[in-house]
Amino acid sequence: MFLTEKAHSLKGEYDSVSNEMGSIYYKGFSEEEIAQFEEYLDRIRKNLEGWQES
Repeated sequence: MFLTEKAHSLKGEYDSVSNEMGSIYYKGFSEEEIAQFEEYLDRIRKNLEGWQES
């Protein structure tokens, strides 16, 4: 997948907002807790993809 020129020009702004949001909702979490939480979310996503395919 490739970004269009317009999307590429917005990537820096998106990354900045994404990082700021991460610092808000992960406030007080350790790096280990964040990694574990994101692993759980990935497992949920995979479960949903498997359910959708059946």
